[in-house]
Amino acid sequence: MIEFVSGKVAELTATYAVIDCGSVGYIANISLNTYEALEGKETARLYIHEAAYVLYGFASLSEREVFRALTSVSGVGASSARLIVSAMTPAEIKNVILNEDVNTIKSVKGIGLKTAQRVIVELKDKIAKLDTGSAVGTTSPKAVN
Repeated sequence: MIEFVSGKVAELTATYAVIDCGSVGYIANISLNTYEALEGKETARLYIHEAAYVLYGFASLSEREVFRALTSVSGVGASSARLIVSAMTPAEIKNVILNEDVNTIKSVKGIGLKTAQRVIVELKDKIAKLDTGSAVGTTSPKAVN
């Protein structure tokens, strides 16, 4: 299992990054938050989550932990979790779940009412324990295609 990759940013798009680690290029699917964190940088460290031989990279441990929590919810796969962490920061996701804000979760493309409710029910106790940085008041999800 890969914990993280560090190296030169060989390629960066809004959906994936290629990190050159000692002449091996690792491609990792990324969120928009991670894209923004890497934009303009020559080197990077991505914390990795592996799912079915697909790598997902995150600029912070808190984003990876929230992603992993989301994928533990029945009916939320890696693609849906990536859309959620692209729409909100880890602190915003924590705040939305703790405040049981179904509408904000539901506003993420591809997330329906039942899935949003399940995210809140299954993660409310777990998410409170995660260190996601400072929580914020209201959220307005980023547009994610």
